[in-house]
Formats: sequence, C-alpha cells, structure tokens
Amino acid sequence: MSWVAISEDDVKTALSDTELQKFRATALAGGQTDPVAPSISMVVNKIRGYLRAVGDVESGEKIPESLKDAALALLVFEIPSRVGGMVIDPKGYREKRRTEALDLLKDVAAGRFGIEDPVVLANETIERVDPTFEGREMEFGKENEDGI
Repeated sequence: MSWVAISEDDVKTALSDTELQKFRATALAGGQTDPVAPSISMVVNKIRGYLRAVGDVESGEKIPESLKDAALALLVFEIPSRVGGMVIDPKGYREKRRTEALDLLKDVAAGRFGIEDPVVLANETIERVDPTFEGREMEFGKENEDGI
C-alpha cells in the first residue's frame, strides 16, 4: 500500500453526488467558498497530526491508503458542518463510522494500528533532533559538601 491524496471523486464514494451538490450550492449561495477542498484539507491535516505522534509523514497532503476510509467517514460530517447542514443519517450508520474512524486514529497515535512507512525521496532528508542537556558540571569535594 502507498500514501494517497484524497480527491473529490473519493468523497463521492461516501456522499451521494446529490448531497455533495446541495452542500456546495448552499455554501456558494451563502457567499462562502466551495466547502469540499477546505474540508478535505482539514481532515487530511487532522489525520497527519495523529500520524506524527508515531513517526514521520510523507510530504504533501497525503495519508496512508489504509486510513482513506477513516478520512471519508470524517468528511461525511465535516462537509455538511461547514455549510451549517445536517448529516442525513436516519439509522446512525454514518455517526457509527465517524466514531470508529476517530477510534482508529487514536489507535494509530498509540501505536496499536500499523501504517505503511512514508516514501522518502532521494533528495529529501528527514532530520530528527535529539535533546541535549547542558549545564554546569557538578563537582563535589570537601569544600562544597555542605547540605549533602
């Protein structure tokens, strides 16, 4: 598996075309921008935040393919909320999927769900900074042993 970008075509697998067009029309009629691209970006960044808890992430707005379904489950709620709409979910199926997606992301951050390693390009370096501790060196002798 690889790292992938989430596209509007992917969103159409989670929301019907009719729903998506109505949310878009509502946003544009209210003077807002198209809610799809910003929502995708917000959800992808949220997922990448969970991923950073356990390691490096691939450059760009990509996520592991194994988390694509989780991203779509979150987008089903994010896009309507940007336009003040309600999620059509009479049996609670979408809410259940959203909760499962958030639980999965918590498992990823805790290291309980493995993901594919990011691809590092030849000209790209990922630096890790190790903490250093500096301070005065403690010396103990007969002259400075008071209070020990």
